[in-house]
Amino acid sequence: MEATTQTKIPLDAVVGTVQQSLDQLFRASHPHIVFGEPLEYGETKIIPCAEITMNLGFGGGGGSGSATEAQGESSSASAAPDGKQSPTKSLGGGLGMGGGGFVKSRPVAIIIMTPRGVRVQPIVDVTKVIVVGITTGGMALFSLRFLLRSVLRKR
Repeated sequence: MEATTQTKIPLDAVVGTVQQSLDQLFRASHPHIVFGEPLEYGETKIIPCAEITMNLGFGGGGGSGSATEAQGESSSASAAPDGKQSPTKSLGGGLGMGGGGFVKSRPVAIIIMTPRGVRVQPIVDVTKVIVVGITTGGMALFSLRFLLRSVLRKR
């Protein structure tokens, strides 16, 4: 019987690749990204503020096993003394890894500093407000419809 071995992937290469990916993603959450450079207008300073969202996912797996190849299908089949091909046992396996992620930012407020004081002015995301309103209205109508049907059935 003939056995084949699989090539090992060095762990250092995998760790290095993952570390490089994480370093690039974590650079996006630096305080200079969250709080922008101050803008000056006379005695007034304005500092933009952002929300940073980061999502990551990594995974991997591997396995090994053996399989008997059918007669005549493999070029690695060994010849029996009678000249016929005999099946060979092949050891195989695999390793797979993957990952992904994204970083997004959105403005959430501005800090306004004047000689009279400091105030924070939130930035309202109108799209989110509309989506929440539509969702809440839809759920209210659905609940009302359900309650009305329930009351009418009892009569």
